[in-house]
Amino acid sequence: MTGILPILPELILLVAGLLILCLAPFFKKETALRSYLGWFTVFSLLAAFGITLIFGTPTEPGTVLGGMVRFDWLGTLLKLFFLVAGVVTA
Repeated sequence: MTGILPILPELILLVAGLLILCLAPFFKKETALRSYLGWFTVFSLLAAFGITLIFGTPTEPGTVLGGMVRFDWLGTLLKLFFLVAGVVTA
């Protein structure tokens, strides 16, 4: 498999994390707008979960990006587990 589809969930989480880190200092703890950052976290984790289910299921083990990332079922299973744990935590 080539391209960025196998690492698209990680890219979604990277962009969402950077947005949250950049926007969080602008909201005071007392405002209701700060709770939207938590919901944004949940929805970005769910988006990464959905993208993993749609595009991240490997047909056969292999490497991506010139051998830098291994793409197999164990990695996909652990990715799904940690995404679910993140949604429950958020």
